[in-house]
Amino acid sequence: MRSVVNKVASNNGGSLNNLTEIGITRDAQGKLTIDQDTLNNKLSDSLADVQALFAGKSTNQIGLSSSFKNIGDNLKNSLSEAITGFDNSIKNIDKSIVAQQERLSALRISLTRQFAAVDAAIGQLNGQNSALSGVLKSLEPKQQ
Repeated sequence: MRSVVNKVASNNGGSLNNLTEIGITRDAQGKLTIDQDTLNNKLSDSLADVQALFAGKSTNQIGLSSSFKNIGDNLKNSLSEAITGFDNSIKNIDKSIVAQQERLSALRISLTRQFAAVDAAIGQLNGQNSALSGVLKSLEPKQQ
């Protein structure tokens, strides 16, 4: 946009060559400002030249509107590419989430099996403990 404000549109068929001539400038911060008096004067005194500045007077003469259109087209293309990139990133993240969920599910199944095996082994050890305790009690001398 800044370049369009300063752009010279000399092939427009009118006497005006840039936006500053109709009162549109940039301030120190780069924001567009409008000198309403200058703009009003140009619109009332030289409307055809203001129109030519933006649109050109004929098909072989180019005004600033083509520059604005190019900026819009470039912005549209940039935004379209950015959106496509973000969409691809979201798809990749979704695939990663699915893969992580599958790994977690497999880990849960594995840990459940391991827990069941350990639980069975503990139960077997408890049974052996009871049997050994019974044998040891039977071997103890009887007190009279």
